[in-house]
Amino acid sequence: MNISAFPASLRKIYLLFGVLTMLTVLAGILFYLVSSSHVEEDIRIKLEKVSDAKKGEVEQWFEASIADGIELLNSMEMRGGLLKGLDQSEKLIFDETFTGWRKYLREDKGFVAIYLLDADLKKLDTLSGSSGEKVELKMLQKFKGTLKPVLSDFFSEKKEFTDHPYIYLLVPYIETGKKTPQRYLLVKIDPTANLLPRLWSATTLLGSQENRLVVNITTDPVYHWVLGSDGLKRRDLVDLRPTDLAYHIEKNDTGFISGKDYKQELSYAYLKSSPRFHFTLVAKISRDEILGPVRDVFWKTLSGVSLTLVILFISSRLMIKHEENEALKKAMESELEKEKNEKLLNAIIESSPDAIMLVEPAKGALTRFNKRAEEMFALNLAGPTVKIDPAKFHKKPVTDEEKALQQSTLAQNNIWRGDVEYISLDGREFWGNVVVTPIQSGKDRFFMVRITDITQERKILTDLQELTEELKRADEEKVKFMSVLAHDLRSPFHPLLNILDMLSSDYDTMNEGERKHFLESAGEIAGRYFEFLESLLNWSRASLGKISFNPKPVSPITVINETILLQEHLATEKGIKQTTRINTSDDVNADPEMLRTILRNLLVNAIKFTHSSGAVTVSAETEGENVVFSISDTGVGIPHDQISRLFTLDGSRSTPGTGNEQGTGLGLLLCKEFVNLHGGKIWVQSSPEKGSVFSFTMQVFKQ
Repeated sequence: MNISAFPASLRKIYLLFGVLTMLTVLAGILFYLVSSSHVEEDIRIKLEKVSDAKKGEVEQWFEASIADGIELLNSMEMRGGLLKGLDQSEKLIFDETFTGWRKYLREDKGFVAIYLLDADLKKLDTLSGSSGEKVELKMLQKFKGTLKPVLSDFFSEKKEFTDHPYIYLLVPYIETGKKTPQRYLLVKIDPTANLLPRLWSATTLLGSQENRLVVNITTDPVYHWVLGSDGLKRRDLVDLRPTDLAYHIEKNDTGFISGKDYKQELSYAYLKSSPRFHFTLVAKISRDEILGPVRDVFWKTLSGVSLTLVILFISSRLMIKHEENEALKKAMESELEKEKNEKLLNAIIESSPDAIMLVEPAKGALTRFNKRAEEMFALNLAGPTVKIDPAKFHKKPVTDEEKALQQSTLAQNNIWRGDVEYISLDGREFWGNVVVTPIQSGKDRFFMVRITDITQERKILTDLQELTEELKRADEEKVKFMSVLAHDLRSPFHPLLNILDMLSSDYDTMNEGERKHFLESAGEIAGRYFEFLESLLNWSRASLGKISFNPKPVSPITVINETILLQEHLATEKGIKQTTRINTSDDVNADPEMLRTILRNLLVNAIKFTHSSGAVTVSAETEGENVVFSISDTGVGIPHDQISRLFTLDGSRSTPGTGNEQGTGLGLLLCKEFVNLHGGKIWVQSSPEKGSVFSFTMQVFKQ
């Protein structure tokens, strides 16, 4: 668009809006960058605090596990020197002693199995746990001769089709006066019993999504273990890249970093390593979760104006049902809280003319719906369990923006309203006015959905709009018609009155030839005036649908030949050749008189606007279910800017022919009305000074 072509005032407005648009975009970008920077700094501090706190808790767990192992070893030594070698009687004594410890150690400490090893770490006795469990003695060989309790690397075992993490605690037993261990106490520990609850407690500090805090054990050279709020995960290291958080963990990096987690989701993380216990603690949060609100503010601001207009448009209608909806909400809440009102509420819901459904979002299911809802959506076809699937009932997919707006409204305990086009399970399409009300009953949350079928209302509104447009067009045509009528009814009277006045005043002084000439002129004027009135009457009756219409089988050849014969004298007077080209043997289903009128008007017009020695051709041929009639001439043609108005009241003015022939100006209007009554189409193709072709269709008569 060339702005310079507009007036100065308009150019200023365009420039002003352009500047405002640019400033708005720049301000939005600046806001996003500044807000993102502040958010990143704030989350870095939070992540660092959480990682510090949880690293300490994990280290305490390791220390507590070692202390529990030492305490267990000391207790066993106090019970009669059991560590010097267990015979059958001593095992019985140990079993009696250990019976009270088992539940406490297994459930509270995660001690799932306890073994006694020799000094070479090759032979073991099972003290507690299943004797069939496999013990990885090879991985313990590197701890041979240790004088302090040590923890092994984490390892996994298959448990019910999943990998489960374990760790070994090795506690040396050194007799008094000895410098090397004589035996070892080996404990197999399940960290999920006591360690993971410490980690899970951090999830509420950072966000609402899963996997907010993880502990990464990096002592395994092949696998990268992740203990987190969603259980145990294992990831091969061979495909790690610098953009992965696991890559930095493997490199023993620390501090604040950003990258992709094992779900390939962009995240911020803070890494804290523990050299003593060989683990790295990672506190992380999704980048989308912390930056999403910033983006939402930007987009919500831009969409605020549109939302305001929508609210104003529907507010009047929504206010009508507000009180009724509030009453229904109170009734629903009462039914959920007090069982004694169930019968009354059931009667209210079932008797409602609207569909009412109770949705439990936690289960993703319709927990209850009334009979009207079942009828409206054909829910009986869905089986005993009706799962929520918006795409199943909505005719058009819900956009991400609409879904976000609805979720945001309901999350704030506000009522959501809107008009939605639905498709029921049996394929019926309808419009519904939807009111969704959040309801809290104790710890349970529900949505009450009320849907009013407004299909008929929308149809009535559409019909009213179409009727308004039709009445508007009719009123405009009436005004135009009255203008034409006032002009064309008055115009013929002036020459007629002049002739009659002359005959009245000069009759005695005129000779016979003069009197005959004036009487013939008066007759000709009266004849044209009568023809005009007859055409006007037929057109008005046709446009009002009050004209007699009696279709029957009509032969195109017969009616064309009749019409040409009747107009032969006009063509002969101007030296115009009339020809036919009939390529059909089908009859048409038409009112004979109307068809003759259409052909006569079009043929007369063709002769009227064709020069002497010209030609007029009338043709007919079958095309599919229709017969196409065409009247072509070699006349003066029609300017292109007038073609679109030929069949309207605007273009109904009569134009003198090549021989100064006069007309009523209503012939083409009458043709169009008659063709419309037959369900056909009429059109024209023309080139100035080359001629015109008027065509129309009639349906083939079927037996």
